[in-house]
Amino acid sequence: MGNYDFSNTYLSKKNITLLKKANHKKQLKYDNKYDELLKSNFIYYCKYESDEIGNQIPIKDMIEISEKGKAFLAFMKKDQFRFYFPIVISLISLAVSIIAFFMS
Repeated sequence: MGNYDFSNTYLSKKNITLLKKANHKKQLKYDNKYDELLKSNFIYYCKYESDEIGNQIPIKDMIEISEKGKAFLAFMKKDQFRFYFPIVISLISLAVSIIAFFMS
């Protein structure tokens, strides 16, 4: 995956859900709800046709997740782990302390 900096990137919960849906399926039928992800290059049109000159024109019916989208999901997973891991360790420590307090 490329070197992307997502530290200042924000996606709504709805868009993250859509991106995860695109990640689980090979191709998805295009809908207007994917426009923001298309503009951010997290997904792309996967079918093209050529015009008379030979330019590639996207057919707006099927989309799939891009490498940037996959990298963003990996970043989110890593970021969530960094957030939840200390909380879990703290809760385990608290439980052990409470058990030790009542056993003494």
